[in-house]
Amino acid sequence: MRFKKAILVSTLLTLGILLLSSDPLSSVKANTVNPNENQGNTFTLQIASYVYRKEGKQVHLDNLNDANGQEIKIKQVGSSSLIPKGTSFKYYGKPKAIKTYISTSSQTSTGDRKMYYSIGNGYYINAKNVGITNGPANITIDRNSYVYNSKGKRKKAKTIRRNTSLTVPGKFQETSTPKKYYSEYLSSSGIKFVRWQRRHRFWLNYNTIHGKQYYNIGKGQFIRADNVRYLDGKPVYTNAKETTVVLKHRQEIVNMKSNRESGRYYKKGKKLRVDKYISTFYGYPNDFWFKTGTEDSIFYHVKGTKDNWVSGRVSEVDVRRYIEPINVNNSKFTFIQFKPGITKGIIYDEHGEQKFDNTFFDAKRTDYNEFGYTALKAAELKYIYAPSSKKVELFYLIKPKDQFDFGLLDKDGKAVPRDPNMDNFYLKADDLNYLCGIKLKPINTVAEAEKDK
Repeated sequence: MRFKKAILVSTLLTLGILLLSSDPLSSVKANTVNPNENQGNTFTLQIASYVYRKEGKQVHLDNLNDANGQEIKIKQVGSSSLIPKGTSFKYYGKPKAIKTYISTSSQTSTGDRKMYYSIGNGYYINAKNVGITNGPANITIDRNSYVYNSKGKRKKAKTIRRNTSLTVPGKFQETSTPKKYYSEYLSSSGIKFVRWQRRHRFWLNYNTIHGKQYYNIGKGQFIRADNVRYLDGKPVYTNAKETTVVLKHRQEIVNMKSNRESGRYYKKGKKLRVDKYISTFYGYPNDFWFKTGTEDSIFYHVKGTKDNWVSGRVSEVDVRRYIEPINVNNSKFTFIQFKPGITKGIIYDEHGEQKFDNTFFDAKRTDYNEFGYTALKAAELKYIYAPSSKKVELFYLIKPKDQFDFGLLDKDGKAVPRDPNMDNFYLKADDLNYLCGIKLKPINTVAEAEKDK
C-alpha cells in the first residue's frame, strides 16, 4: 500500500484585515495596494513559489521585480511562472485567504483555501513558502472572540468577529522545540526535483493567565490563544496529544498493523478525535516534510479504536489545530548517508577487507540533496579489525534485503547491475554520517575485535 506524501497545509482559511462575514467561504475581494502601506516590509521565499491571482489561479508572468526593483529570473513551468527560492518581495497588508485552484496537484483539492501575501498589482504568494517577515506580527482568528484584560477578566460588549486578522505587539521567534501554540514555515534545498522541505517552527509570545493562554492585542487587551488559527498566515500547531479532524470526503479506514485498507468507511463530514499523527517518510530527519507528488503519506489514528487510521492529507481532512507528527520509520530504524565529497563507497566483508575489486557503493545517492536519493538503512554497528589500516575500526552492517533501493558503481563511476541475492556487507563508519532514526551502539568492544582479528 502506497500513499502520496503531502505538505502539511491548512484548508479552511480566513479573510484579511476587516471584520468579515461569518461565512468562512465568502468570496475574497480584489486587493488594492496602497503605495504607503507597509513600506519597507519584506519577506524572502524559502521555497520556489508560483504566483497567483485573487481568483486563486496560477499565472504566467514575463517579468517581475523583487523588493530591490531588480528583475527576477523567472522559470516558466507550462503556463505558470515559478519564482526562485531566496527572492525577496515587498508585501502589502495582512495575509489573506484565497480559494486556490491547482489542477495539477493531487494533494490540493480544487477550491482549498490557503493564506497568501499580496505582493502588489493583484499578485499573491503562498504564505507557507515565506519565512518570518520583517514586518509587524499578524494573527488570524477563526472564532468570535471575547476581549479580556490583563487579569483574564472579560470586557463587556467587546467581541472580535471570526475571520479577522489583527496586527499585534511582539515579534515572531524561531524555536527548536514545540510551544503550547506555534506554527511553521518550510524551506527547501532550492533544487527543483528534490522532494524534501525542512520545517522551521516559530511562535509568538503569549501570556498565561489563570492557566490559560492569551495573546496581547495591544492597549491592555487580550484574546484567547485557542481562538487563533493562523500565525502570520501559517496554520497553528499545539503541543497537545490530541486534536479533531473533519473528513472532507468519504474515506476508507486504513489498518496499519495489516498494512491494508479495511473495506470500511467513514462518511464525509465525520468529526473524529485523533491521538496520533504519523508520517511514513523513509529516511529523512524528523523535521523534514515533503512537497506534493511524492510517495508515502501521513495518517491520523482515531482515538478509542484499536487500529483505525485515516489519511491526513490536506485534500482529505480539515484540521483546526495540528499536533506534532511522528516519523514511524525513525522510531524503528537507523539511517545513514555518506559524507559530502565521497562518490564511491568501499564495500567490506565481515573481516574488514575490501569485498570487491570493481564494485563500489553509489555514495552520491545517499545525499538527500540529490535527485534519486534513497536512504541507507543500517542494521548494526560493530568494531572490526581492518587489515588495510592495521587497526580496529567501526563498521555499519548493511543488509541489502532491508534497503528500499541502492546503486552500485564500477571504478570508473558507471552504474553496474545489482545481484538481487547480494550478501550482507559492511561500510566504514568514518565514511558515513548518522542521518536520523535510532542511534546505534557498537555490539562489541575494541578489545573483543582485537581478539577476533
